[in-house]
Amino acid sequence: MLKDQLFDVDQAVEHFKAWGILDANAKWVTNLWDRNDLPSVVVKKKRRVPRSQIDKFMERNIRRAS
Repeated sequence: MLKDQLFDVDQAVEHFKAWGILDANAKWVTNLWDRNDLPSVVVKKKRRVPRSQIDKFMERNIRRAS
């Protein structure tokens, strides 16, 4: 199932870029979200993160931004 799919850091970066949360240089776009909300996925090296965690982060921030 997609929910159990794991992303490595590179995949997560691409996922966030696709959602427009990371700019093209993979730096955080922090004017929309507090630093405290940034997931640790990009900060830590090669940590695997469940897809569901990424999706929850996306949903929360899309709701906040709209």
